Amino acid sequence: MAYLGRGSAVMSLAPLREGRPTRKKLGARASKIALHELGHALDLDHHAYGDTDCLMVGDTEIDSVSELDKGSLRFCRECRSTLGL
Repeated sequence: MAYLGRGSAVMSLAPLREGRPTRKKLGARASKIALHELGHALDLDHHAYGDTDCLMVGDTEIDSVSELDKGSLRFCRECRSTLGL
């Protein structure tokens, strides 16, 4: 969880343990969530599902571990540009 531009974020591993994932899969899930929330802390907002292959894809109404597993571990060109990367 993070708020746009507030400079901080928090996450929990508990919901990421759904389906009893391997350590590797749990690590991938945690990395995606941590970077996604860091993106919010750095003022990035969500992209819609299906529009972009980016860590910032998300929608609180349909987020799920299965969507997380399919998602990217990278920021898109637009987000990298916003971050100055």
